[in-house]
Amino acid sequence: MTEAAVVVVLSELEKDAVTEIMNVGVGRAAASMSLMVNEEIQLSVPSAELLYGDAARERLAQSSDRMVAVREEFKGLLCGSAALLFPQEKSLDLVRMVLDENLTAEEVTELEQEALVEIGNIILNGCLSSVADALVGEIETSIPVLMHANLATILPQTGESEPVLLVLTIDFTIRSRDIQGHIVFLMDMQAASAFQQLIADYIATIA
Repeated sequence: MTEAAVVVVLSELEKDAVTEIMNVGVGRAAASMSLMVNEEIQLSVPSAELLYGDAARERLAQSSDRMVAVREEFKGLLCGSAALLFPQEKSLDLVRMVLDENLTAEEVTELEQEALVEIGNIILNGCLSSVADALVGEIETSIPVLMHANLATILPQTGESEPVLLVLTIDFTIRSRDIQGHIVFLMDMQAASAFQQLIADYIATIA
């Protein structure tokens, strides 16, 4: 069977375990960001899906084809890329939510890149740290970069087979306002299979 023919499917129990692990990570991120802005921030990951190539892009395009992404590479226990995605039209709203609401539109625009990178860095590293803790390993990350692009650019096809994407919906709430985005982990088939096995091992230790 070729790599392209192999399909990694998470069971409902495995999806629940991934969601639980990621909620620990975003909980840490929310606590850090709340201290940073002196305002309670709530983050949650209500769902996790393992999708392939165009299926993942189609799923994410339901929100917006034009996205703002904070993306970083990771290696160690698992290898791949991680990205925090928001619809482009929501990016300034997100910045305004975590900065002083009294800032002018010009000031928010000037601070947009720095603020989004910082938000993405905190959330992605919180998730990856939680994964490393739960699955007992080490994960190193690269410097995050900000991208304003369409999904095909943010989530490119690499190699001969379609990439595997772990797509997590994330709810971001501050000052009684909500924005929904996604956290995406882009892996090849080998990394996705390794991830599934690590999740299965994790479930066995807590069962």
